[in-house]
Amino acid sequence: MTPSPPTHQTSLLTAQHCAGQIHLILGANPLAASRASSSLSAGAKPILISATPSSSCSDLHYSLAALITSQQLTHLARPFDSDDLFTLGRPEVGGVVDAVFVTSPASAGDVEKLSALCKRHRIPVNVVDAPALCSFSLLSVHVDGPLQIGVTTNGRGCKLAGRIRREVAAGLPAGLGQACERLGGVRRKVVEEDRKLGERAGKGDEAEDEGVDDSVEQAAGFE
Repeated sequence: MTPSPPTHQTSLLTAQHCAGQIHLILGANPLAASRASSSLSAGAKPILISATPSSSCSDLHYSLAALITSQQLTHLARPFDSDDLFTLGRPEVGGVVDAVFVTSPASAGDVEKLSALCKRHRIPVNVVDAPALCSFSLLSVHVDGPLQIGVTTNGRGCKLAGRIRREVAAGLPAGLGQACERLGGVRRKVVEEDRKLGERAGKGDEAEDEGVDDSVEQAAGFE
């Protein structure tokens, strides 16, 4: 039977591995602080670009000031320049940054130009309150150790997504994150033992790949 087409266009949900990546954050408001914290949690290196002088922490959100003081967040106290996209990134990718977060309102023309420039060079860009200018969006996420559960309404309302996320999290059993950690450790040991047994039997590396996607357990219809 031919599957029916989806009623709504959906997003391709992925878990990005961001360790060592360079993320630009434009703005110095509470949302910028949230983006910086999320970036750091993912192992990335956020760079804040804001005209607010770094010596005047009273003009920065307190979370940003704390991250700058602890040297977890680099602050460039100047206006954004388009060359920043191609000079502040990692050497191994030619200096191109890995993602851009625009967190504060700016003139529509400037933001549209920035979004177009990022998209032209395939730099992921997220612009606050402007879904049409974004190439990606962030989910409302529940985190419990290695367990992450994300919710999106695909632009229908971030507060609604947050409410749904809280409802889902409230229904989870206590200690589920720790259970994932323990089961993951057991699985790694089993895979390693299988690999060693395979080597002894001359079967090479036929043991199950530890890096397999979570999506392999889904049905063919991705339900």
